[in-house]
Order: sequence, then C-alpha cells, then structure tokens
Amino acid sequence: MKNEWRLVGASALLAAVSLTAACGGAPRDETPPSAGLEGAATPGVPAGDTATRTSSDPIDQSTGGIQPAPSGSGAISGRIHLVGPSPGNPIIRMGADPLCSRLNRGKRVVQETVVASADGGLANVFITLDGSFPASAAPGSPITLNQEGCVYYPRVVGVRAGQALEVRNADALMHNVHGVSAADNGFNVSQPRDGMVQTFQMANEERMLRMRCDVHNWMTAYVGVVSHPYFAVSGTDGAFDMVGVPPGTYTVRIWHERFGELTQTVRVSTGETATIDFEFTGTETPPSAGVRDLLVPAAAVHVARTS
Repeated sequence: MKNEWRLVGASALLAAVSLTAACGGAPRDETPPSAGLEGAATPGVPAGDTATRTSSDPIDQSTGGIQPAPSGSGAISGRIHLVGPSPGNPIIRMGADPLCSRLNRGKRVVQETVVASADGGLANVFITLDGSFPASAAPGSPITLNQEGCVYYPRVVGVRAGQALEVRNADALMHNVHGVSAADNGFNVSQPRDGMVQTFQMANEERMLRMRCDVHNWMTAYVGVVSHPYFAVSGTDGAFDMVGVPPGTYTVRIWHERFGELTQTVRVSTGETATIDFEFTGTETPPSAGVRDLLVPAAAVHVARTS
C-alpha cells in the first residue's frame, strides 16, 4: 500500500554538533578548495564511476540482529527514488594529505553525498519505524565502520541503542574518530596507525550521529541510533527490507543527508509484506544535520564509553 507522502521540515531533524573544526568537513556548498574539495563532478555521472566504497547490495540492518523473524510477524519492502536530476558530487582533493593521495593514486574519489542508480534508486537512505514495540535486547555484536583510503564506509549505518559501534583504521596513517552527537553518544579519539579498532557504546536513540575526522575534513559518515530493531539502510538500487515487524500501523520515516526526511503510513499484517515507495524530487532543502555544525560549550560534551 502507498499513502500520500509528505516532506518533513528540516527542523524535525536532529542537528549535528561540532566540538572542534575538523574531519567530516565543512558544508558541501561552503567548503573552500583548501579544505579538500576541488569542485562538483558532472551531474548524472553514475555512482559506479566513483572510487569510493559503496556496497553493491542493500545494507541489511533491518532486524538489528534478530534472526529469524518471529512467528506472527510481517515485513515491509520498499524503494527510495530520486525523480529529479542527481546533483553532482564534489571531488575530494586527496592532495591535502600526501599519504591519502598516495593511497588513491589513479582514482577519482568523490564525496558520495548522492548515490543514485541509472533508474533513480537512491542509496544511503536511513529508514526507521515510529511506534511502540515490545522490548528486546540489543545485539551483542557491534556494527562496524571502516576507514580505508581516507574514506569512511559504509557512509550510513544503523545501530541499536545499547549496541556498540566499532571503528577500524585500515590506513597506515593517522585518523581521528570523532562522533558528533546531541544525545550523549559522542566520542573523539585518535587512531594513529593501521589495524587500530575501537568500540563506542551507543547509549541513546539519535537520528543522526555524524562521523568526522579531525585530520581529514572530507571524511563523513552517519550513524542512526534506534531503540528498536526495525530500521534499514537503502542499497545502491534504492531498495530496503524490514522483517519480523509486529502487525500494526506505523509511520515509516526516511532520512537522507542531502534531501532530508519523508514519512508515510503503512499497515503490516501477519505473514504479509507491505510495500511502500518514496520519492525525492532533488529540490529539497538540505537538512541541518548534513549542512552546518553547531558549536556547544565543552562542558556540554559527553564522551561515550570506549573499549
């Protein structure tokens, strides 16, 4: 079923909060060339022509680690479409750090703000359900975010409140892992060599925690922290699936770093898959969480527990 969708104002988003100037970068339309961007790529260039890492399959985090789907549950399947022209993604000027430049020699690396397939499927959209759900324990295994080639990947991930986020450094150089949070999930640590792994416990629901690096200001990723297991991230074809959803009527809320939020209502029935599609026009006002960081006093900063 598909109900009328509506655009939710940017004020409904949780603004990212910055502690220091750094990795994660300045706004896309405000970043000077010296900050690591050479300019916009030609609009319409397929995502496959870029050198940054994007999974070829949907990032399946829909059940938050709950397998298999409980009996008596239903499912939600859908696709996110970009119906207007895809804006060009800025090229990352790796020459700002010669070590990053060497790792990416011969590659054309862009800031993958908008990754759309030839038929408009939009990747890296975070999807979650609004509603009340039975309590369930967060998975014991962490969600992993990698740093490789001076780029975070995946660009968007989801994690349960109470679950750990694991950040790995695969580069033989120093990175800084800086999670900018307005919900006491934040952290800010250095990883000076390759092979380093640190985990951060996500305490509270938040959409979205923004990942930065205080050494390479183009490095950006987003982490959605959810109190229940019903969330997903769209794949490169724009598709997503949620399984094990209790029967009922829910608001499906989607978030994209450039195009903001949309919502629809969906009815889930036992043993059935409800289908729902969303469309972005490409003319939406960018949400504050993806555009500008807000400064807060140091006393307001909470550093998440690491291990």
